[in-house]
Amino acid sequence: MTTRSPDPLDQVPRVLAAWRSSHPDASWDEIESALGQQIERARAQLGEEQREPREDGTHRGHAVYNVFAARNTDRLEALSDGVFAFAMTLLVFNLHVPVAAAIHTDGDLWHALLDLAPHLMVYVLSFMTLGIFWVGQQTMLAMTARSDRNLAWINIGILLMVTLVPFSTALLAGFPTYTVAVLEYWLNLLLLGGFLFMLRLYAHRADLDRADVTPEMITAAYRRITIAQALYAVAALLIPIPFSHAALSAGRRWRFSAIQCQPVRLVTRSGSASSFARITSTAATLSAMVG
Repeated sequence: MTTRSPDPLDQVPRVLAAWRSSHPDASWDEIESALGQQIERARAQLGEEQREPREDGTHRGHAVYNVFAARNTDRLEALSDGVFAFAMTLLVFNLHVPVAAAIHTDGDLWHALLDLAPHLMVYVLSFMTLGIFWVGQQTMLAMTARSDRNLAWINIGILLMVTLVPFSTALLAGFPTYTVAVLEYWLNLLLLGGFLFMLRLYAHRADLDRADVTPEMITAAYRRITIAQALYAVAALLIPIPFSHAALSAGRRWRFSAIQCQPVRLVTRSGSASSFARITSTAATLSAMVG
């Protein structure tokens, strides 16, 4: 890994502490003056580094903005907390109270609640999954000493995938017997995990980690993300997907009517229902183990 030179601005507190140890009787005015001088020196040094030519002969002056943009991880954490909280709240809107006009007895209400079982199962699964990814994302940010513009955009990519989880949840709950709905849900989680892996990888390679982060901690973070994604993939593969030529041809055909156009189902209702039960129960259990 290519090592980067220390950030001049990050060195100011250390230099000032050394100056104060050698000037224990300095007044506040002298300390303030010394601090101002150190900051000016750091800024001058930073400007010289930005004017140094690259290997291809070009200069880095146009990249000065990237040096100080999005350096505060606290802002990333605050934005992430808000987006995660909002997405987790939106999940409950997929659970609808049965229509009163269709309920006349306790039996009717019981059957209506049973019809909500797929929605409830996917809601619990998605809520647990977002909670696991929130813990993972906060752990990755806690391992970084500072941020930069690239890290901020990777984190925004994570939040983009988070905001899609309520849609993926509604799609899976509304079409539990369709393979496409399951694959879309899994793809959402795959991209979410991919951005989380990119966040950890970039922070390490860009030398943004805290000084107390050890190689063992970094390896453990990579392993946790990889295992979680493998478990989600295994759960998704529990859905039977026909690979015969006839099934693939049927999957490409469309049924047309005077009212609507919809794709032919890839699997039968009975097989999909049992597979859906396995995907939700298995993924929820494995997610809890990973998280």
